[in-house]
Amino acid sequence: MTILSTENLLAGYDGAAVLHGVNIEIKEGEMVALIGRNGVGKTTFVKSVTRLISDTHGNINFNGTNISNWSIHKVARAGIRLVPENRGIFPKLTVYENLEVSCLYAQNINKSEIKNIFRLFPRLEERKNLAAGLMSGGEQQMLSIGRALLARPKLLLVDEFSEGLQPSITKEIADVLRETNQQEGLPILLVEQNANLALKMTTRAYIMVKGQIIHTGSSEELLKNDQILKENLVI
Repeated sequence: MTILSTENLLAGYDGAAVLHGVNIEIKEGEMVALIGRNGVGKTTFVKSVTRLISDTHGNINFNGTNISNWSIHKVARAGIRLVPENRGIFPKLTVYENLEVSCLYAQNINKSEIKNIFRLFPRLEERKNLAAGLMSGGEQQMLSIGRALLARPKLLLVDEFSEGLQPSITKEIADVLRETNQQEGLPILLVEQNANLALKMTTRAYIMVKGQIIHTGSSEELLKNDQILKENLVI
């Protein structure tokens, strides 16, 4: 069953077009990559899906319902969660308080479930009383993902989680995302410039160039096709 699909999605800022008819589909339980170099429209796509950008045309369908005119809050309540590129944490609140805030805005989530996030990211438990803004970039990324997972999303959109992180932290986060997808069946769209990482984590992938999808296929096949990746500046 398809959980998310976009049909001829167009979007932009202040009248300037960024997306030019994007068609993407994510099925239940899938982990899909959207790859491309910086500035091609990947972040605009996930912001359009979550309605952070309202200047869109075309259809955005979630679980068979057209959500193109929904508000940001309605989309979030329906179960779509975005881990943004800038992480979106509250720097002056402690790690634990950041997770508590996530509980307040999610339906039927008990604070006791925070322990599940600490199981996934033991570093967060070690730093639970530390102001989030004092943590490393990798730890802040863990917190951002932990807050999103705490809300029990039906679809998780992860925007550039590996940017600026050291390899060991990237692997730790990648392992959690894979585990969550495989064990809980959570569909995930992984938006990445790091094509090698994204393709190794996913089963299908889309390549975006200048606001358009120019290639789609299995991640395994794309990993073997250096020509396509080099031509489109994603490696």
